[in-house]
Amino acid sequence: MVSLLPKMERFCSFQPRSVFEVRTKFRGEAESDSQLDQWIVALHEQGFLDDRKFAHDYTRGKVRSHRWGPRLVVYRLSEKRVDQKWITEALLEHETEFREALQYHIQKKMRNSRQVMSPAQRAGLRRYLGQKGFDWEEIDRALQHP
Repeated sequence: MVSLLPKMERFCSFQPRSVFEVRTKFRGEAESDSQLDQWIVALHEQGFLDDRKFAHDYTRGKVRSHRWGPRLVVYRLSEKRVDQKWITEALLEHETEFREALQYHIQKKMRNSRQVMSPAQRAGLRRYLGQKGFDWEEIDRALQHP
């Protein structure tokens, strides 16, 4: 019986990982699900694995580097099966950065257009911001006072 724990530790040491990512990566290599669960508990106890830290780091990284909105972050964290309480906590911590990202996208798009936008341009900007993961209410509020 070969221990996958050192390999799992290396995998988790490169960047924060969710429990789901680790479970998915090593499911085929472990002899049984119970053995995999024991190793995941060991990783958690050693500090290699923490969904709360993962949610915070993931949110911070995506809002700072890609300027994603909260909806897109929630969607991606949910795909990684992160608990909703950690997602909510991470979103609340980065609320200001989300607003700054929204303003960044609006300024970037309005830089090339006239001061007064046509309804078609406004609709296009709303769609663009929606694809970036921002709520429609936040988009409308931000467009009222650019």
